[in-house]
Amino acid sequence: MGYATPQEKTMKNSRLFEILYLLVEKRAVTAGELAERLEVSERTIYRDVDALSAAATFVLSLLYVFQLYYDFSGYCDMACGIACMFRIDLPVNFNSPYQALSIADFWKRWHMSLTRFLRKYIYFPLGGNRKGKLRTWMNVLTVYLVSGIWHGANWTFILWGCIHGIAQVLYRIFGGLWDRLPKLLRGACTFLFVDMAFMLFRADSPGDYGTLLSNILLGKNGGIPAEMTECFHVIEFTYLEDHVGALGAIASRMPSLHMWIVLGIAAGIAFFGRNCHEREFQPTLAKGLGCIALLVWSVMSLSGLSVFLYFNF
Repeated sequence: MGYATPQEKTMKNSRLFEILYLLVEKRAVTAGELAERLEVSERTIYRDVDALSAAATFVLSLLYVFQLYYDFSGYCDMACGIACMFRIDLPVNFNSPYQALSIADFWKRWHMSLTRFLRKYIYFPLGGNRKGKLRTWMNVLTVYLVSGIWHGANWTFILWGCIHGIAQVLYRIFGGLWDRLPKLLRGACTFLFVDMAFMLFRADSPGDYGTLLSNILLGKNGGIPAEMTECFHVIEFTYLEDHVGALGAIASRMPSLHMWIVLGIAAGIAFFGRNCHEREFQPTLAKGLGCIALLVWSVMSLSGLSVFLYFNF
């Protein structure tokens, strides 16, 4: 094994700091207090799915889908960062999946190591796309059925795999028409599909999932429960409101302001942010100070309990 050149060492060090910077960005959104609020909020209003309005159900789905992504993606960044310390380059596992423009594009970006494993050890041995369209569609459905079973021994996971398999087959059939649609429409529809499908991970049973979907599709009346918005009243926000009069006035008129701020930050990073594999990282004083501030905020929030969500799968 040869020694790394100074240029290679510089590139690896830059890569390490790049991952650290991105990780701190994500953990500032979901670590400590904010992660606890996301988890407590969706758990609080999930207790009685029959009583949820369309608005509350949709917000619940957003809370869960962002918590799921930042939790899993953030821990993958931790693994990559730790590996870099030992001069090991782990493969990319996430590539801004919520920016996907189709369900096929989503699976090229989400949990990429699982996708590669299923393609290599299940899809290809079954024949891949070499034995006609009908056989190809059956192979695709089989792969996603296995993916659902891989996530857990529950009918909700199996149903989730089947839904994604059907969506993949439909895209293979009508992908040409789909790709002609405007990008904004394709991106929005893809995210909404992924969001609604991920609710199967949160649902305790297919029956509960059907109730959640009917709440949204039938436009069940009602607002967002107060106990849900109260979960987002964190110290950081109230401090700013106490010292900035305009913010305090707005917050008094909008009880759900804190919740929308958290959702806005989470959505902004997921939808519009470039990940560390897409941007050329250049250390600057501003980025260094910002990273320190976010890191301090995350450390100060460590008193909150944030459970690794993917332990459930």
